[in-house]
Amino acid sequence: MLTAARVPDWWIRRLGQTLVILLVILAPSLTGLNPAKSLHTRAGMVVAAAFCLYAFLAAPRRWARQAALAILAFFSWAAVIDVVSRPLLERMIYHSAHDRIIRWWPRMPLVPRYEANAHLRTRTFGDLAAVSGNEVAREYREERFVTDAYGFRNEATGRPDVILLGDSFGVGTGTSQERTWGTLLASQYGWRLYNLSVGGAGPWGEYINLSIEIGRLREKDAGAVVLWALFTGNDLDDACYGMLSPAELPWNSGWATFERTWELFRSHSPVRRLVDRTLDPRAASDKVIVRRLPDGRPLLFSRDYAQRMNRTLEDVVRLPNYACVEAVMGAMNKLAERQRLRVTVLVLPSKEEVYDRFLDRHRASRVSGFSLAFQDLSRRNGMDFLDLTPYFVEQSQRLLEESGELLWWRDDSHWNERGHALAASLVHSRVLARLIR
Repeated sequence: MLTAARVPDWWIRRLGQTLVILLVILAPSLTGLNPAKSLHTRAGMVVAAAFCLYAFLAAPRRWARQAALAILAFFSWAAVIDVVSRPLLERMIYHSAHDRIIRWWPRMPLVPRYEANAHLRTRTFGDLAAVSGNEVAREYREERFVTDAYGFRNEATGRPDVILLGDSFGVGTGTSQERTWGTLLASQYGWRLYNLSVGGAGPWGEYINLSIEIGRLREKDAGAVVLWALFTGNDLDDACYGMLSPAELPWNSGWATFERTWELFRSHSPVRRLVDRTLDPRAASDKVIVRRLPDGRPLLFSRDYAQRMNRTLEDVVRLPNYACVEAVMGAMNKLAERQRLRVTVLVLPSKEEVYDRFLDRHRASRVSGFSLAFQDLSRRNGMDFLDLTPYFVEQSQRLLEESGELLWWRDDSHWNERGHALAASLVHSRVLARLIR
């Protein structure tokens, strides 16, 4: 009778040792500590693995095994520290609640969402101070950031009569939840509002989020007002894709969803980010412009936004994303007709446009090419339109002269509490009260 050949015990031991060594060497890459796609990283991992395999499997001298044990201990402890230290280091690495919980949705990685059911309270400062590394310019404040079960910045539940759609300006990044303009529209002016904004989204992503979520937000045969907040600083530079229906999107499922979730976990390695920041610090002169208020306080601006504020209508129409955004506006019009939505496009100015008096380059025109383009697109697609820029310019001058106060955080590209209050007041009086009451 034939019997299966017995696998030698020494072979099983060597196979087990090999697997353990390879797993330990790969561990920092699995957690995201090592940039696995880097050629130098791959070469270092191959050399370390080859030496450890040689030390344990080829029966070399004692010093070789001790060195191999030290290498394995380093790799294993690096991975453990990267995972265990995340709750502590996240507070050091991520300057805002937005940065700590922003995610690319695993089921649909083209669309950003926040971590669901998050409740954060943090002492934060501005994105421009974070980019520049300018600690002196930091304007510290307390921020409360709460998300719902769908990954949007909401606390109240129920069917809304107003849907706020936008990017980080719609979210209210950098300002505590109870002071954002979306919350103020609900708490001070009585509107039932649902905030569908997500930081990092552009017009395409905002439209897609509305398309995906509208079914659960509206009652049967009941419409809503959509406040579509478009930011002049980067909305025509954000990613825009040709897919205009949720059914056309490349949805993930099964293994692809798990793989994407793992990639998100890896991308949030705080140790890796801390090392990268130390080895490759970004100079303030690269991304941030520093100016001084009359009282000597530093006032920070985005260099990119300062360069974009003088785009003419012709410049805007020639941008690579313009045709795609034009198609998105048409798709929004069709969605609004199907769902009985009343869309109002709100143009939100950049800090650089409103406070151009502090910059070397002033605005060529008080009406931006961005505003002119979206005013035309809104008219062609049957949408209401309001540019908040002239109101913010007027109020900014008055406040600065009377009290030295600003509508933006000094160290941030986003509004402060006064800016949010002004936006809520304007939208209530000039849009919602006219459309609904």
